[in-house]
Amino acid sequence: MASVIKFAKGVRNHWKKSIFAVVAISYGVKYGIDRQETNKLMRMYCEKAVQYGKQPLKNDSLPRMITVILNPNANKRKAAQNFEKYCAPILNLAGICVDIVQTDSEGHAKTIMNNIESTDAIVVAGGDGTLSEVITGIVRRTGEKASNTLPIGILPLGRTNTIAKTLFPGGDYLQEVRSMADATLAIVEEMVKPVDVMRIEIVDEDEESTAESKPVYAVGSIEWGAYRDAQVKKDSYWYFGNLRKYATYIFNGYKDGLNWNCEALIKYSAPCDGCSNCHNSNKSNENKRWYNRFLSNKST
Repeated sequence: MASVIKFAKGVRNHWKKSIFAVVAISYGVKYGIDRQETNKLMRMYCEKAVQYGKQPLKNDSLPRMITVILNPNANKRKAAQNFEKYCAPILNLAGICVDIVQTDSEGHAKTIMNNIESTDAIVVAGGDGTLSEVITGIVRRTGEKASNTLPIGILPLGRTNTIAKTLFPGGDYLQEVRSMADATLAIVEEMVKPVDVMRIEIVDEDEESTAESKPVYAVGSIEWGAYRDAQVKKDSYWYFGNLRKYATYIFNGYKDGLNWNCEALIKYSAPCDGCSNCHNSNKSNENKRWYNRFLSNKST
């Protein structure tokens, strides 16, 4: 009992040190638990990858070859480290030959795609910007026919991962690791899902400038205007902490450097050859009478 009273007095007399010790211990315990859960999770994914790596190759067939376009500057320079920790082990254990090409500047991914050699698939290890550059390079090289494109794998290693997050949702630290591992395992299992591509062309009053500009391609979303211009400057308000995303709009909302006037023409392409799902659906809806809404559909 005396030791308990002595301990309580020590905490009261040195409350600042006590609070610091509690915070440090809590952080250490959480870090240890997260690391243990992460190792357990990665062990499970690696065991799945080993099963694919043990499968024998068919006669006269070579191991799969993929090319990884890695942006080391993505996600505050954490992309390369996360790739080596949570993605590369799964690819290697699955018996896949991996060729890693790192980008060193903006637009470098498009140049890489113009000079890329034979490969079975392209894997984008970065954010939405890297993905857009890779798709732009591929489409410019092979054309806009879907049959000419290579399979593209996406690893959510950037700060913004619009498409990857819809396929592999993240969250806290452990869920982010699971998202990266799920995306990597999907590449191993050759899971393919068609995704619509947007073509963006800059139209200028000067016809010569318009003719010289090449279209760029993107998937997921495109951001343009004052909101995007202010968001780019978010990191310059780092000293506001979690409030910097609000500070950038407050301090830049009244400035003249933002693009408030945006004009664009949006066109939707017709359904592709051999795909009449949307066409049939619209046609069937047009032919329905008002009373069909209250009658159940019966197959004939």
